[in-house]
Amino acid sequence: MRFNVFCKENSIDQCDKIIKTLVEQGNIFTNDNPEYIISIGGDGTMLRAVRKYYDVIDHVYFIGINTGELGFYTDFLPNEADQIIHSVTCSPNYNHCPLLEYEMVYKNGSVVRNFALNEITILNSFRTQILEVTINDNPFEVFRGTGLLVSTPSGSTAYNKSLGGAVVDISIEAFQMTEVASINNRVYQTLGSPILLGKESILKLSSPNFNQATLTTDYMFDHLDDVESIKVWLSDKKIKLLTKCNHTFWHRVKRAFLGK
Repeated sequence: MRFNVFCKENSIDQCDKIIKTLVEQGNIFTNDNPEYIISIGGDGTMLRAVRKYYDVIDHVYFIGINTGELGFYTDFLPNEADQIIHSVTCSPNYNHCPLLEYEMVYKNGSVVRNFALNEITILNSFRTQILEVTINDNPFEVFRGTGLLVSTPSGSTAYNKSLGGAVVDISIEAFQMTEVASINNRVYQTLGSPILLGKESILKLSSPNFNQATLTTDYMFDHLDDVESIKVWLSDKKIKLLTKCNHTFWHRVKRAFLGK
């Protein structure tokens, strides 16, 4: 196994031990064309690891070793190096987690495209944000409130869940839009519930004024003052996440939220 590691800062000692153990077992630690990326930390560390390796996402597999708290993307513990090797060589089992792809169009005509593993949000903490929501070029609604969140199936268990969004099986090729503190009265109305959009759907969010609004992408953020519109869709790209045998997506949901 050719591997590289991505470590949380306070996990350096454990990182060194895991590298040593894997190398002693005949695996190759390398920066050049690794087959596996081992993320050592929590879910935030995995999000950072995926972002670092976006350019080669189709050619690498991710392995999560949990030294954090929840560990939704991390199936293995630091003392389970032998299980990792067995899982890789004898009975590999992978979850394929789709990414969101989004495109920001700026007022000067420039375009920036990027990806997210969990979600993107448009949030305005200073004033009511108005967002014109279009689905496949068809006007859907005008949202007024704090903002909107768009999540992947694996990301549906994160911020989306805390907003009352549905937890979506990662085998379903869909993405979800969930409202954040919408204004609903006899004058202004939104659908008022999360919606699921299929693989072929393109969601467009535009506004007469993005002033003071921010776009968050997993753990990163951008100011939207000079943005005209944002398009979001489910990417063809997926991360391939090594899991323990018989550990399904729903096993991790149960472990993370029901503690059983």
